[in-house]
Amino acid sequence: MAVALVESMQELSLDVPETKEETMMVQFKIAGIGNFELELERDIAVRDVKKLAKEQCNIEPEHMRLIYKGRQLKEADNLECYDAKGDEPVQLFFTSGHVSMMGGVGGTGGGRRANVPPQ
Repeated sequence: MAVALVESMQELSLDVPETKEETMMVQFKIAGIGNFELELERDIAVRDVKKLAKEQCNIEPEHMRLIYKGRQLKEADNLECYDAKGDEPVQLFFTSGHVSMMGGVGGTGGGRRANVPPQ
């Protein structure tokens, strides 16, 4: 009887659930400006991704549009909603209200303006 019990237990297989990595490296591309990477949690909200990206590119979150695999990321969603794996870069676009679009200094694309002499 004990042998039969051991044999039947050997036939049982325990399915171990797949464990997902909690963080991933995500590359961001800003057309004409450059690239940067952030290590992000998979369940982070897009609004929080924008706040972290600001530290790298100096673009205000309200002026960012993030595109992943051709889809614009929505503020309230998290990266898991888009099946983000870090395999493709997130395209970061900034809107016309950003300082570099207005010809100001600082931020991305800033620097000295052409009609202002250097000091």
